Amino acid sequence: MIIYNIDPTEMLHTVSEVQVLDNINSFIDPLADTQVKRFCCCPASSVAFANLEHWEIFANGFVPSLGVDQPALCGKPSRFRLAANLHYLRQQGIDQTEYSLRRARENGLSPYVSVRMNDIHDGENPHSALHCRLWKEHPEWRISTIPYENGLNYNLLPVRELFLRRIFEIIERYDADGYECDWTRFPMFFPRGSEHPELITDMIRKIQQKTNWKTTVSGRKRHLSVRVPGTPDACQRIGLDVQRWIAENLIDDLTVAPFLTLDAELPIDQWRILAGSDIKIFYGLEIKYSSFPGGERRHVEREDIRGAASAAWQSGADGIYLFNFFKSTIANYPEMFTEIGSPETLRGKEARFHKTWHDVDLTLAESDSYMRFPETAARLQNRFELPRPVSPGTPVRIKLYLGSIPQQPSEYILDIECAIPLEVNVNGNESPESPSNRFKIPSKWLLSGCNQLQISSKEDGIITRISMSGNA
Repeated sequence: MIIYNIDPTEMLHTVSEVQVLDNINSFIDPLADTQVKRFCCCPASSVAFANLEHWEIFANGFVPSLGVDQPALCGKPSRFRLAANLHYLRQQGIDQTEYSLRRARENGLSPYVSVRMNDIHDGENPHSALHCRLWKEHPEWRISTIPYENGLNYNLLPVRELFLRRIFEIIERYDADGYECDWTRFPMFFPRGSEHPELITDMIRKIQQKTNWKTTVSGRKRHLSVRVPGTPDACQRIGLDVQRWIAENLIDDLTVAPFLTLDAELPIDQWRILAGSDIKIFYGLEIKYSSFPGGERRHVEREDIRGAASAAWQSGADGIYLFNFFKSTIANYPEMFTEIGSPETLRGKEARFHKTWHDVDLTLAESDSYMRFPETAARLQNRFELPRPVSPGTPVRIKLYLGSIPQQPSEYILDIECAIPLEVNVNGNESPESPSNRFKIPSKWLLSGCNQLQISSKEDGIITRISMSGNA
């Protein structure tokens, strides 16, 4: 099974007004008769992309004839196009979210609405049109003054009440099969050191009650889902008591996900202990990957997606969750929606497995810092397995996670980026030396899931990237 969540702005900022419905259809219609079973539509960030009572609409007061030089647009043509399309849809009496949900259902998909619980796009720009009025008018209600940690503070009752009003409006208004609280976009809710998870748990209780109300009045079961940062420790650190939500039967399923960077090592085994067998756990994938904070961020290719999905299935996940997989990524891998939703349809396909890292272990300020100011990344890197110095007499041990290794003998290729020649031991097996650090590894040496690499050298060097290519 695949869940597909697409940013509403992606549907609206790339075409002119008269083409906008066709563009929405072009995202949804190809999902029919594929492994995608759930389509998540997001109607808002901190501002709305539809007429909603408890959000301000994006670029409210927009005048098409004034062009791109309007304060809300920051001189960006893509934001002019977004505002123009919203203006056009409003004039036509069309709610983009309502339209998308209906189109998804017509294509045999289960439509869900996803609500971002503290979106802070443009966190460095206090005047951005992507910030809601309450955020602008009450700087004292922000978590911090630091960009991207300056979302709204859930310790404050008016903040929690605002988000409850917003979610209740979504549940009342939209005919969806389920409603998702997205706690990963962006994962901050309290000032550090003053987390009160019971406040959010109480919100979840009320949202579940509202979801049950929708079930009662509609006569059809409605579900409550959550998307959370990918490790239990990260959730606990920011004040999300997911274990309590599960213990009280407040949620129907759970998506665990990285923040912005593909992570092939999310601990599904730990989540399974918390969730038991009754809660389905979906594994979130992202469209970019890197080996460490400050490492080169590359767009995923089809082999990378296959590898990450294969590792996710091997870890025990119940499905794959694709977040903001835009058309450029899909165009390079059109068969994605019929391959990665099952380990059986992945089997035998060429895949690439990367050594990744938990970006949810960073604060949002740290993430923003290394992406906007790469020179700050070095102080973060010693918290992860890469980059890793290697020197004579001091072998480096690193874990690499793979998918299900086929029983039929085959050959995998282990690539290690390092400026000096290396020697490699894989699960206790010595590989022949390779001056290019490209090692041929028999499949019989490999394990499904976690593999132990021991890397040695005869001189000093730094390992910056590790990947394994072979069959999924």
